[in-house]
Amino acid sequence: MSNNPPQQGATDMTVERGKAIGDALIFNHFERSGFLDHMNINSKGEDRPNGNRVIYPSDLDTNAEYGQLIHFDIYHKENPKMDTVIQKVTEVSGKFLEGVASVATGMKDMVVKTVSGDSEGVGEVFDEGLRGLGGGASKIENAQGNKKLIADTRLGKADTISKDKITLYLPGGLTNTDTLAYQEHDMGLIKGLLDGNMSSMIPGVVSKAAGFVDSAAELIGQETNAAPAISAITGSVRNPRKEQLFDSVGFRTFDFTFNFRPKNDKEAFDMLTICKLFRFHAHPELNASQAYLLTPSEFQITFIDLKDTDGFGQGGLSTAPGYAYENAWINKVGRCACTSVAVNYHPNDIVSTFENGVPTAMDLTLTFTEMEAITRNHIYAGF
Repeated sequence: MSNNPPQQGATDMTVERGKAIGDALIFNHFERSGFLDHMNINSKGEDRPNGNRVIYPSDLDTNAEYGQLIHFDIYHKENPKMDTVIQKVTEVSGKFLEGVASVATGMKDMVVKTVSGDSEGVGEVFDEGLRGLGGGASKIENAQGNKKLIADTRLGKADTISKDKITLYLPGGLTNTDTLAYQEHDMGLIKGLLDGNMSSMIPGVVSKAAGFVDSAAELIGQETNAAPAISAITGSVRNPRKEQLFDSVGFRTFDFTFNFRPKNDKEAFDMLTICKLFRFHAHPELNASQAYLLTPSEFQITFIDLKDTDGFGQGGLSTAPGYAYENAWINKVGRCACTSVAVNYHPNDIVSTFENGVPTAMDLTLTFTEMEAITRNHIYAGF
């Protein structure tokens, strides 16, 4: 027998029905098939219900030449549900209300401490109130706080890991390029005024006067070019005293080219499966109504230093001590989108195939773009 009162049971049922209606009216239109969250066949057409976990070359775990690896975990989004939206809205509104309540309590305490003459206490209460509201009084005090700050909290983040995984040798030419954008700004007038130099206003007055003359000349269909004429006569131009001001951080991109030269039948088909997997997950899914394209998969790239070759399992990296570790000497890479996939079926302009028609060599070139721009906080953490 239920312990819930009848009214509570009816309320719960109404809420669940409301969620179901919300899903039916809105979110079911964006539903993923689930069938294409991973590739359930390989390049030979064989069933892979648990996804494709591919390692190339096949002796990656025993050949000392391949001590450095690159591993790709793949993530996809879950189907959106009314319940998820309600939960996120509740979390955001709850945190906001907590902050407002904290500030309100702080204001009350400030009044009490002000009346009692406790000026130091007033400052402490004010700072605490700002922290409750998420204000500027908060500081990063240690590496743990920094790690929390740079956590990937994107609204559209793909959270569900795919059954497909790829581990390859680490190709040469790995580069990390950081791009930062600056904009130039004219500071001539403001710098002059701050220096107390009123003559810095003269170029502006002259420019306005020249503009007036030019406008008057345009009425009769003529051009006077008054401003250039004044510069020519005075032999001077205005000093803009320009400065570069920081504008934004660019998204990092990473390019990899893998040269596949299969030594046997298995490696040849693994080569084809790997190329298909990257193309498969880089593309969006067409939903059943054909009205929407559902976002492609995201990739988590990890550089692996293989310490020990004993027991390297198919499609996965062992977490056992003394085995395989993330390479701490190469910058970490955040969650990425695969923005370009280029497959060359006949490198070096030579058409060469095995008896079954499978190419004897292929080159795969991939470009990945990070989903978030990094800051010095990320660099401190190894990115």
